[in-house]
This record gives sequence, structure tokens and C-alpha cells, in this order.
Amino acid sequence: MTKVELELALAQAMMSQPPQLSLAEELAQQALNDFPNEPFGYQYLIELGQNRKYPPYQMLEDCRIKLYQLELEPLEQLFQLAALKWQQSDFDAALLIYQQILEKDPQYVAALLGAGQYFLQIKEEAQKALHFFYLALEIELSYEAMRATAQAHFALEEYQRVILFLEKLPLREEIDAEVLRLLAESHEALSQFDKALEQWKALCLAFPEDGRYYQSAACLLIQEKRYVSALQHSQQAMDLLGEEQLSDTFLEAAYRLYMTTGLPAKAIEVMQQLLLRFEGALIYELQLLQAERADNHARFPSHLAKLKQLDNPWIFNNCLLEEALYLLQQGKMAEAEAQLFGMLEQEGQGSLASYGLGILEQKRENWDAAFYYLHQAQEHEEERAAEQIAYYFGSYLKEKAQKIMAERAEEMKALLSLDRFAGVPRKAWQFSRLKEEPQEEGHPTEERLERLEKQQLYFGPKAGIWRNEQGHYIRFAYALVAQQAPDVLDIQLYPLNGLTPLNCRLALREGELLCCIELQPIMVYREEDSLKPRLIDALSQIGSAN
Repeated sequence: MTKVELELALAQAMMSQPPQLSLAEELAQQALNDFPNEPFGYQYLIELGQNRKYPPYQMLEDCRIKLYQLELEPLEQLFQLAALKWQQSDFDAALLIYQQILEKDPQYVAALLGAGQYFLQIKEEAQKALHFFYLALEIELSYEAMRATAQAHFALEEYQRVILFLEKLPLREEIDAEVLRLLAESHEALSQFDKALEQWKALCLAFPEDGRYYQSAACLLIQEKRYVSALQHSQQAMDLLGEEQLSDTFLEAAYRLYMTTGLPAKAIEVMQQLLLRFEGALIYELQLLQAERADNHARFPSHLAKLKQLDNPWIFNNCLLEEALYLLQQGKMAEAEAQLFGMLEQEGQGSLASYGLGILEQKRENWDAAFYYLHQAQEHEEERAAEQIAYYFGSYLKEKAQKIMAERAEEMKALLSLDRFAGVPRKAWQFSRLKEEPQEEGHPTEERLERLEKQQLYFGPKAGIWRNEQGHYIRFAYALVAQQAPDVLDIQLYPLNGLTPLNCRLALREGELLCCIELQPIMVYREEDSLKPRLIDALSQIGSAN
């Protein structure tokens, strides 16, 4: 057959109903033999091979290479060859082909994105990947280019830019799980926890069979102490993923959740899974003991005796606390109290004893004393105390705050009636990020930041933290504006996230710090026997600092 006759026969075999694939393949092979320098035979073999259930990759690659050598290969076919190399994990070969495409057409967007993904995923050089992604964006603001750019910024921990690109993506009907995940983790990294939860929950709704998203949502809900929702998401994650696929971080968070919400039997199950992964880890052994004690488990006495014999003071001190709490559970309140007060006087046992006494007073329903002891423990880094306060003392603290605010209503009114905020700061502190500052005495640390309650202020020598009523942390520098009275100062807060400066007024009344931000009162606990203040004397610090 002539070339024209062979091409016609091939076309008829492919277009018949159903297509005569075997005949078409024979004709294509004949075309290779009779007309080896013509592209149509190779093109038909590529089309036939791609339609197979199990494509013959080597044959496809040979045909594409031959077409390229004949210089009759369109760039799209060459790009398909690069995609094949990538699929076969031959990433360096794929990059070479991307580069060959870009030599012929520097504005071939798909090749720019492919080269960028090579440096992002294979070489982990996100900065170099951005070079290709931004070149692609200059040509077209496509969904793929913007998404890839956001991925590179995420790798560089530039979370604000990640959000900027992802929120400007063109709308699509289908949900992109990777986009929602990047948004969730970026918001979480910026402490924008409500927005992060929106994304995690959207992923859970869109992909209800994927336990990974329930797991991530549960971890954040536990961190934010939203226990009811956390219980639901944790159970979903466990049901969908199974024991082996649950992350260590999730299991640790789930343990805290179950202990806080009074489900020690489930806490035991979780901790046993962790001990299977980390056999002999003392911290997990201790936490298992705590869960066994809370559950009145029959194994508790023997497990306690075993751990007390270890040559480890920290484990021993914690065992003394668990022993006292076990006595309390058995109704032996006097014995438990005696042991806890004995611990209170010993070095290294004070925070543990305070936590135990807080639980004891809570059992007596002596809420003021219980909060005092738990607050003492919380101030000494006892995490369980913070969780106990958050779970059991929310309404108690709210009532206390309302009572004190009512008592001080007239003074607050007088404070706001002074001259309006005015003046230019004489001096503003200049520094980069709070966590990069030297940890001077009284300076807030990341750990302290996490423990602040809602609507709280903290002033350090150079910087401060305000947690607003939405639960967002706002870090700020500050400067003195004016002194309205001997014990009343106007200052200006300069948020480090670039928001508009805030006006703040502080006054000292009988040892209590009164505070208003933008004319809105902020609650500060005063000195009482049952309530230790959370804030330092900001007036003296600001006055001397400026």
C-alpha cells in the first residue's frame, strides 16, 4: 500500500464501531516498516498504547523519542514524554525534557510548573521553585500556577502569602483537598484557630471517609479546649483510621481529652497504644498510671509500687500525687490532705501538691480555694491544672469577673470620662518578633502565651500580649502617650501583625489594675486571698521604661 492508502486504512480501522484495534495496530506496525521516517505510524501506536488498560510504557517512550528525533514531535507530545518520565520516577530525565521544551517555547506554562515542582518536591528547594512559578504567573494567573506558588510559600513557612494566593484562586465546582489543607495549616501556624477549624471542618464534610481530617480537627479542638466537638471528631478519626494510622500527636492529645472529660477507661486504651509504639517510655508509663488511678483500675496499686521503685525523683514525686489522689477517691480525705500538705513543703513537689489540693477542694465544693490551688499549679507549668480550670471553672470565673466589674463600675466610668486619648508617643520600642527577644525577667514566653485566658493583658519590659474576646493573641510594642493623673496613664499599643495602633488607658486603684482598650474595659483580677492576679504592675514598668 502507498502512504495515503495506509493512512486511510488506519483511520477507518480506528473510526469503525467498535474500533478494530488489532487491525489498527498491525497497520501501524506496517507503517513503521514501510515508512520509518513518517510520523503517522508512531502517532497511531502512541494513541493505541494510551488506550490500553496496561499501557506499554517502553513502547510509548520509544515512539515519542523517535518522533522527537524526526523533529516532528509537537511540544504537547514532548510534555507527555516528561509526564511519563515523572510517572516512572525518573525525575531528572523529566526535568531535562521540561528544559528542552522551554528552550523551544519559554512561555510554555505547563513546563514551567513541571520544572518548579521538580525543585519543590524532589530537591526541596522552594525558593528555586518559586522562580519558575512566578514566571508562569507572569504569563497567566491560572489555578495551577497560583496553587503551586502557594505550596512553595508554605514550604518556606510564609503562611500569610499562602493564604493570599489560595484565597484568590478562581472558583471551581470540585473541592480541592490540598488547598483546604494548606489554608487550615497556615491559619493554624498564624494562631488563627477559628479560621483553621473552618477549613478542617470543611474537609471533614467534603471527605467524610478520610479520617486524617477528623484527626487534625480533633487535635486543634483539644488545644482550644472545645471538648464536646473534640470528642466527636476524635471518635470519627479512630473509627476511620484504625489504631495503626493514628498519629502519635493525636494519641497524646486524645489522652488529655479523655482525662479532662472524665473518660479514664478510654484514656487507658489510648496510652496502651502509645506504649506499644514506645515501649518503656516513662512519661507514658506515668500517664497510664494516672488513667488507671482515675478509673479505679485493679492494676493501679501494683503499677504504682513498680514505678515508685525506679531511681527517678520526678517519677517518684508524681507517684506520691497519684497515691494521694487515690486515697481521695477511696474517701480517705484526711489522709490525702495530710500527704498533699506534706508534699507542699518538699522541694520539687509544690506544683504537684497544689494540683492535688485543688482537686481535693473541688471535691469539697470549696470553689475559691480549689481555684486558688489550681491556679498556683498552673503558674508552675502543671498542664493538667490549666485543663481542669478551663473545663470546670468557666462559669465560676465569669461570675467572679462580673462581680468585680460591677463593684468597679463607677471607677471605670470615671476613668473613661478623663480627657480623650491624644498626643504623639515620645518613643516606640523597635524590635522584630517577640519570640526572638531575649528572655528577660518578666518577659512573656511562648509557653506563657498559650496559658493566657481570654481578655487578658500581659506587659513585659519591652513588649506585651493581649488576648481579645475572640481568643486571638495580639502581640504588641507600646509607648507612653500622656499621664492624665499620678496613677492614670495613656499608652499606645503597636500590634506586631501590622494592625492599626490601639489606644489603651491604665489606672491603679487600691492595688488593682484597671484597663480600657479603645474605650472597652478589659477585666483584670484584683488581689484576693482566693484569686492571684495574672498581671504584673504595668504602671511602674511603663513609667520607668519611657
